[in-house]
Amino acid sequence: MDDLYCVNFYDNTNVIELKRNDFNKKKTGFVNKKYIGINGIIVFYSNLCLHCKNTYNTLINIADMYKNKFNIYTVNCNNLEYKNDYLIRDFQITQYPQFKLINNNKINKLKLKNHNIENIMYIIDNNLKTK
Repeated sequence: MDDLYCVNFYDNTNVIELKRNDFNKKKTGFVNKKYIGINGIIVFYSNLCLHCKNTYNTLINIADMYKNKFNIYTVNCNNLEYKNDYLIRDFQITQYPQFKLINNNKINKLKLKNHNIENIMYIIDNNLKTK
């Protein structure tokens, strides 16, 4: 297996890299209990995609700002080691990066006109859980 495809952009950051087995069988939410309870955005990306590389700093900055309040999750769809390539079909990924919203452990479509920090923060501010 070519190691280039398995390299995750966001290891060792506050962005949470997901694997196929973090999702429930129906791919409607998480099975991993440590991710349940905090809303977030899931970004499906390819580590070979220029647009994905351009969103790197934005996602890291947002993850740092909202740590423990709202999570930024990512899935490297090229990571064959974790069988993440199956998630392309499961989540109907048609372009990279593709964003999904996870709210109350339910994954929903998320349309962003562009991936700038203001648009992402607007989504986050409208989906923060208040305690």
